[in-house]
Amino acid sequence: MFFVCLTVIECERLTAPENGFVDYTPATDTFPFDYLTTGTFRCRFGYRLADGDTVRTCQSSSSGPGEWSGANPICEGWFFVYKFIG
Repeated sequence: MFFVCLTVIECERLTAPENGFVDYTPATDTFPFDYLTTGTFRCRFGYRLADGDTVRTCQSSSSGPGEWSGANPICEGWFFVYKFIG
């Protein structure tokens, strides 16, 4: 007789940065997120990603059922300066 022990790897929902969004691949909004699901961060117009990872992946963890790779980025203001010639 053989027994197979499986561990289900699932990750919590990622927190979108202020002025930003998280898109998941495969495209789903079901919770929790499965192993190897990726979360891709993007920012609203006028902001850009900084200080973190653009893409995070749900992976196995030694301390629990699953964790996201890397660190969340932030969206920082990014403004254009226009010079008008009159």
